[in-house]
Amino acid sequence: MSHKMNWIEALEKELRLLSEEDRSDIILNYQEQIKAMLNEGKSEDEILQRLGSPKEVAKEVKLALGIEHQENLFEKIEQGANEALNFFADVVSRQDCEGKRMGEKLIYLALWGVFFVVGFGVMGVAFGLTIGGIVLFFVSFLFSQVTWSIFFLLFSLSILIFNSGLALFYGLYRMGRFLIRPF
Repeated sequence: MSHKMNWIEALEKELRLLSEEDRSDIILNYQEQIKAMLNEGKSEDEILQRLGSPKEVAKEVKLALGIEHQENLFEKIEQGANEALNFFADVVSRQDCEGKRMGEKLIYLALWGVFFVVGFGVMGVAFGLTIGGIVLFFVSFLFSQVTWSIFFLLFSLSILIFNSGLALFYGLYRMGRFLIRPF
């Protein structure tokens, strides 16, 4: 495989964030430039050296199209997430008792947040279904017998979901006592 084809493939990889149409236009443009320079009698290595590295060319193209800023933003977000995970891993991996307790407390706090959100979400749905069931109960006096079965279905479902939320909170309490126990 020629150096030219390797250079074109590398450029295409670097331009992967662009749309297919833009990418193919840019690749075609550079292929035509290389072909024109070859017809002028320049060597392939000389042409590729003159064009620069595919990474630099792609960076210029992205900068011209305004893509570079988005890529940098993603890299910054990824870097921040990695730093947070590294801090957490450092705290958890400490050999002293204080670090382990702090790690356990962080895990407990994270689980508490998850269960809190899920538990209140489940209990909120149950509350909504309960209110819906009660409203259907009073409306059922005005309408047919079918509404009674819907009322009992909604009310039973709301009780089931509410109890699921309570079970989540109880599970969190028990897990917390297990995680935050004296050594």
